[in-house]
Amino acid sequence: MRKYYKKMLKLIKKFRTHDNKDKQIESDTTCYPTDFFDGILYFVLAQTNDPLKIVQVGANDGKSNDPLFDFLCDIKNVRVLMVEPHPFAFEKLKQLYSEDSRIKLINKAVGEKPGTLELYCLNERYGKLANASKEKMTRLTTTRKDIQVKRINRKLKLPVDEAESLIDCFEIECEPLSNILKVNGFCDPDVILVDAEGYDDIIVRQLDLNYNKPMVINYEVWHLDSYAYTSLGYKLDDAGYMRIKHGKRGKDECAIRKL
Repeated sequence: MRKYYKKMLKLIKKFRTHDNKDKQIESDTTCYPTDFFDGILYFVLAQTNDPLKIVQVGANDGKSNDPLFDFLCDIKNVRVLMVEPHPFAFEKLKQLYSEDSRIKLINKAVGEKPGTLELYCLNERYGKLANASKEKMTRLTTTRKDIQVKRINRKLKLPVDEAESLIDCFEIECEPLSNILKVNGFCDPDVILVDAEGYDDIIVRQLDLNYNKPMVINYEVWHLDSYAYTSLGYKLDDAGYMRIKHGKRGKDECAIRKL
């Protein structure tokens, strides 16, 4: 098993810079997938004969720009817990996976305590002004209103008060991540993916890495300020992970557990 880790770490060192979609890396026995995160998934899969346990927080519709879609089409030996708070995206997710026995779907948000969480989404007026589809706007839902205001300003160059009129707010039931994992039988996942539009650090910091250490934790860093990013980095470094940015403009980071 150690040799697979060594191969995985050797592979990811070649992906330290930005977008590597055009790169293909070969070893003496294997042609690795060209996408960075696909490569990580296949290597982690090689560690176990048991079904690979994956938790995805912010699953959206399960297909649009989804890092798991192609992998799940190819690999059957997996169990997946997908958590998606937005009702519209969750309906799309159900249409895609409701008959798939490998996958469990949860329509909740991850919060710091049980209750409700406010989410901010772009409304139909924004869609008309920006020529954006409902699917795309749903994908950009966030817990942070300031992110939406900045996004609108970047796209439409509107002042704050006008930008805020293009944002809707709704509440969704939420639970701490530990509760969701325990209730659904995923207390010891191998891989955790988080895409929460600026809420990623809050979710990842809920993990008790003294109790259980997933092999891989992947999260978006695009919207994190320097304090949030640094604090999260300290937690993962102290727990024995190596961290590598990847994806377009380094907007994602993958934390991989060292032996």
